Amino acid sequence: MSRRSAFFKDRYFPTGAGDIFKANEVLTEYRSGDRKLAAFVDQKAGDIPIGRRSYEVHSYKPAYIAPSRLLTLDELTKRGFGEALYPGMDEAQRAARLLADDMNDMENRIARREEWMAAETMIGNGCVMQEYIDGATKGDSLVVKFYDGTSDHTYTASKKWNENGGDFWGDVKAMCRMLSARGLPAKDLILGTDVADYILTDERTRQLLDKNSGIIVGEIRQQLTQYDGVVFMGTLNFGGFMLNVFSVDETYEDETGKSARYFPATAAMVTAPDCGHMMYGSITQMDYGKTDYTTYAAKRVAKLVVDQDKDTRKLRLGCRPLAAPKTYCPTSMQLTLWAKRKEQEYEGRSDHSGGYGFRAKAGAPTKLILAGEVVCVDDAEAERLVKLGVAAEAELDAETKAIVEQADADSNDVETQEEASEAEEKPGRKGSKTAAE
Repeated sequence: MSRRSAFFKDRYFPTGAGDIFKANEVLTEYRSGDRKLAAFVDQKAGDIPIGRRSYEVHSYKPAYIAPSRLLTLDELTKRGFGEALYPGMDEAQRAARLLADDMNDMENRIARREEWMAAETMIGNGCVMQEYIDGATKGDSLVVKFYDGTSDHTYTASKKWNENGGDFWGDVKAMCRMLSARGLPAKDLILGTDVADYILTDERTRQLLDKNSGIIVGEIRQQLTQYDGVVFMGTLNFGGFMLNVFSVDETYEDETGKSARYFPATAAMVTAPDCGHMMYGSITQMDYGKTDYTTYAAKRVAKLVVDQDKDTRKLRLGCRPLAAPKTYCPTSMQLTLWAKRKEQEYEGRSDHSGGYGFRAKAGAPTKLILAGEVVCVDDAEAERLVKLGVAAEAELDAETKAIVEQADADSNDVETQEEASEAEEKPGRKGSKTAAE
């Protein structure tokens, strides 16, 4: 069984000795960094006792993950994916192959969930584990937070890095110092794709990387990694903090079928490898052919459920993971370090002030559509804006749809009935909606 490489899970939340519990709950402990000095001692005093570093222990009940897949007689007669047209395999051989394929599929789905948990914990100090009763019905929502909401893991830049006055180098150095002040290492700089793309074009970065400048700040040397969607960009020196720089573009499919990012495109984070650990709670089940329950302390626990009356076999792979930090606030995080510039069209002119000049009809006053607003345009204009990357097809809820329709009606009040009739006969505003980004 092969498992996909997982950047956040493998690099920052490995599983070590003592992280697999034979219990329904797992125990996680973390402590603050130590910055205290040893005291000078008068020789007559002999010594000064010091207390052991304090730490916190918390108990959590990890959510249960259990993907399954059913095998029926009908599936045994079908040619499998990648299978030769005339394979010569009997039912038992095909069943064994399907068993291995199913196990591999479920393993990779669990690995993606663990990767999501690790990323969420690094970004937001925990995660929300939404349980499902079936494929669509939601159950309980388990919220895990490892320290209070007033924690100092969030860094706020005074300016977005691609705005006038933005300071990429100074802000990253300050983020490193946030960790250093807590006695924690700063080794890695993780960037979202938008931020990474900007840095490659940043003029100050280009100047500092010029080997003739006399200042050694590292180098940009992009290369693929063993992790899907992760590029190692090189090493950079931020005031003595030599950081490995990674760009993360990996995505997953959420419960609604939409693509989502493990790491926001507009974010940056300073941290260090091995800042957390992936722990596992035990799984208790009644195995096939037995009448007693068995408790397993393992990362994965497989189970076969056989219905001999219906000639079916179900394979289930159980897991109860929890991603937890090893120390208090092991990351320095900023979510909005990139201000994406937008296109504005107005009377044939284009600038980048962040809006879109829209006329409801010829001769009407121009209305400025700002980022996040929804507007109806004709199909050709909608296609043009989407291709430019300044808008996206909007999926409207009922309330927003009503607002848009009312705005359309208001803009058309000045039209005569004859003009409205002519407009219906012409191609054009068919309700293609775009949302400014």
